[in-house]
Amino acid sequence: MDDKKRNALFAEAARIALEEETIIIFVYYPSSVYATRQGMTVAPFNDGRFLVHEIRKR
Repeated sequence: MDDKKRNALFAEAARIALEEETIIIFVYYPSSVYATRQGMTVAPFNDGRFLVHEIRKR
């Protein structure tokens, strides 16, 4: 999706929500954020856990 178009849609949705006092329910809350060094990979489980011995070099 085009970044400018997406940002314009977000701005319009926020304007509508604030002007009409609409309740916004966020559907997605990332509870875990992972990062690795360049050349490393980690594959967490769906529930956010991961096994240290599963961290691999690419």
